[in-house]
Amino acid sequence: AASDLQNTVSEYADDDLRYITVLIDNLDGEPPTQADLDGWASTFGISEPVLGGNRDMIDYSAQAGWNLTSWPTFVGITSDMEIHLIMSGFSTSLIEYLADETIAASQ
Repeated sequence: AASDLQNTVSEYADDDLRYITVLIDNLDGEPPTQADLDGWASTFGISEPVLGGNRDMIDYSAQAGWNLTSWPTFVGITSDMEIHLIMSGFSTSLIEYLADETIAASQ
């Protein structure tokens, strides 16, 4: 998913799409450091924000956190800051669907 990020951002540039990466773990399964975040962005050529998180953000009930059950998980948030779609896993066609549907819901 990370290697395809810039293609997605470029494809939807006219739609004002924003893409934010949140790393939950580094390669050792620990909360990422700033060096991990910078390395991730550099390795994959990502110009969009790469933020650090940790497993404390995960709440399977989704009452006090994010219901993340797999990596990667994509969340489509409308321009009104409402969660529109949540998708686990990755394929280019599903990301395009998520982007198209979220942009349409924002209009």
